[in-house]
Amino acid sequence: WDDERKEWSFTHHPFTMPKEEHLDKLESDPGSVLSNAYDLVCNGYELSSGSIRIHRRDVQSLIFKRLGYSEEEAFQMDIWHLAPTDKEVEQKEFFRRLMAGEAIYSLETQRVTKAGRILDIWLTVTKLVDDGGTIIWIASTERDITERKRAEEALKKSEEKIGRASCRGKSVDLG
Repeated sequence: WDDERKEWSFTHHPFTMPKEEHLDKLESDPGSVLSNAYDLVCNGYELSSGSIRIHRRDVQSLIFKRLGYSEEEAFQMDIWHLAPTDKEVEQKEFFRRLMAGEAIYSLETQRVTKAGRILDIWLTVTKLVDDGGTIIWIASTERDITERKRAEEALKKSEEKIGRASCRGKSVDLG
């Protein structure tokens, strides 16, 4: 939930199955619902992550409704509807290279919410292939990294400020 924008969003993607014991809270208390997802982290670095996908239409429809999409909108939408105009070519090229067999697994890019908010995301992909090596499906996970990107930008500005001040022999107030 975003208090400023008064809207629900998702952290990874809107296809992760809520825990069975939380399904009854989807309408009454969606903020308390936990999902069937995991992250494997070592020394602060994510090594792996995954989730159980929603396999019930009624649950998926309710999730989309919470995100502001009608069932019709959600089921007719493709991934390119979520790409900001200036990122569409980049994302299509990524998938073209992926389908051509290039060994690429992730991309930092952006998505746009229904309300028009731009999210920085980390897109990770896994190619599913048949016995002959032909790609038959691509599974993807998207993680919202907007806050991380903001923190990185703030750190970069602070480092630049320190660098400029130290060159002039001055102290720096980073507050």
